[in-house]
Amino acid sequence: MPRVSAFARLANGAVAPKRILEGQATHLSRTMHGMDFDVPHDEFFIPVALSGAVLTFPGGAGGSEPPKRVIQGSKTGLVRPQTIAVDPVHDELFVGDPSARAVYVFHRTDNGNVAPIRVLQGTKSKLVEVTSVAVDPVHDLLIAGQRGPTPQTTGLLIFKRTDNGDVAPRAIIAGPKTRMYHFRQVVVDPKVGKIYVAVQDIWYKPAAPYASSNVRSDFAAEKNEEALKWTTSPFDPSTKGFIGVWDIHDDGDVPPRAVIRGPESRLLEPGGVALDPGHGEVIAVDGGVNGYQVYLVPQFFQSEFWSLLAHGLRLQP
Repeated sequence: MPRVSAFARLANGAVAPKRILEGQATHLSRTMHGMDFDVPHDEFFIPVALSGAVLTFPGGAGGSEPPKRVIQGSKTGLVRPQTIAVDPVHDELFVGDPSARAVYVFHRTDNGNVAPIRVLQGTKSKLVEVTSVAVDPVHDLLIAGQRGPTPQTTGLLIFKRTDNGDVAPRAIIAGPKTRMYHFRQVVVDPKVGKIYVAVQDIWYKPAAPYASSNVRSDFAAEKNEEALKWTTSPFDPSTKGFIGVWDIHDDGDVPPRAVIRGPESRLLEPGGVALDPGHGEVIAVDGGVNGYQVYLVPQFFQSEFWSLLAHGLRLQP
């Protein structure tokens, strides 16, 4: 049964959740591939793909509790929303929809069949299969992660937060050095200007064409010669998943500034990532182990660390 489980922050091992949200009244379904939490307003948001809806719950929701707000209907433009990010500073919700090839923006408190206040969509935007969205209200940026028809368009598209219509991204982080071949969730730390990406696989997996019997000319076949050429990697294939960190000013084929990966990390196929800057933690949700791992890396949340790293130096212990 589809559910949302809430665990204690310091939970470890095979422990029971403190709360479970599930049941018909919740309107949750198995097609939930992203969520975001609004700390100032104590709410969390979940897009439900097959119902074309965005559900809002109070932070302490549990049991078979109905959502407090639902965005759904013909005016919304939503087709198959997969990912969401809340901007509590500007009271906005950013919803990535791969079927619509768009990012829709709503007021945070919208409810019912309401039209978006902005829509980012079109040829110039280069948006195809949007798998993740993140908002940086400090630097006024929107980061959209996507699987494109080619490796050159599979990565992070960075826009101005207020972009609307068919607008070209101001930067694209993609290419063989990024290793962002098959990834899903993205989150940003505005304080130090860093983007975290949960990369599930180092194999290039392009966005699917509209129909297998009528492949579009600009789509590369999965794992064909071109894909294999881009997938050549010094990474150990037995530990294919990783958490990569980029800077908000990066552009082009840029390798990650820092990486969490390897046998000791226990990462297999991380599809989700979250940050707890106050406790210096990076949280990875890993479908390969059917659980999540928490990493204590307080230096990642310090500007001094990134400045020294850029000059080939390290913080002294």
